[in-house]
Amino acid sequence: MLRQNPAYRPRDSFLLHMRTPSLFIAALSGAFLLGGCNRSVPEQTITRAVPQPVIAAATPTVTAGWSYRASPTRHQFVVAQRALLTIRQDTTTRTDSVFSRTEVGYTVFASTGRLTGSVTTFRAQLGTTGAATPVGLRVPFTFVATLSASRHTQLEFLSPAGAATPCASVALSVSQSLRDLWFQPPDTLRIGTAWEDSSIVLVCRDGIPLRSIVRRIFRVRSADGPTGHVVMSIVRTSRTKIDGEGAQSGESIKVNGDSVGELVYLVDPATGTILSAEGASTLRLQLSSRLRNQEIHQSADIRISPANAAK
Repeated sequence: MLRQNPAYRPRDSFLLHMRTPSLFIAALSGAFLLGGCNRSVPEQTITRAVPQPVIAAATPTVTAGWSYRASPTRHQFVVAQRALLTIRQDTTTRTDSVFSRTEVGYTVFASTGRLTGSVTTFRAQLGTTGAATPVGLRVPFTFVATLSASRHTQLEFLSPAGAATPCASVALSVSQSLRDLWFQPPDTLRIGTAWEDSSIVLVCRDGIPLRSIVRRIFRVRSADGPTGHVVMSIVRTSRTKIDGEGAQSGESIKVNGDSVGELVYLVDPATGTILSAEGASTLRLQLSSRLRNQEIHQSADIRISPANAAK
């Protein structure tokens, strides 16, 4: 489920990808990892292209359900993403690695349906360059999101004052990339319980607005632990469709793509706390104009850890 700031950009390449790859990577729910106005990511080569979570829990013999209660306390997490990008244009192919690290804290106010939080650190690294906060982003910054009454709708992030378009706020893009830190399950959870949500997310890539339709499906896979201290394993799969168009340097560009991902959470249902999460995703983007075509493939890993455990 970060940002980037590569300064290097071949003259014959699309600005859409080459200018800010790490921001693009963090954008869409850990799946659309290559984004510009909403996401982030690598440093080390990633060899697996298919999600293969390593988290597992034993299946209990009990069949009773467990009540889920959203925690009113403040949560603090570190979100780390690594990705390998393969860019093909005309007859040339090259690869880039991206890494991003985000430190975030938030509090959910269930009675008002609001969530408030702050990002204290966001650093991205492209290849062997040093990790840094992307140009145009100031940290720390605060964000606000609203929780829908429907469990089928994801968080809606509120634009900062003056940010009338998705391309007007890098901070909004970063905060939207963290949507996998929140979900709204049924009040009672059992092994096999499933639910889903969806959202249309507007993001921005080097001045080109992109529309992303994100659908997530959750399923309780297993539970383990003594009475009162149950830890659940919840699997989230996601599919994202992306499309957009705009102009750069007077040239019209169209973008379309798709992404799939899987994330496995360990959750304490009694406190409504995410204990950890780990997963992977793949992304395909096609950029086309009158003069050339460019295709981007991305394989990424994501890890979510409590801030005190990630140090």
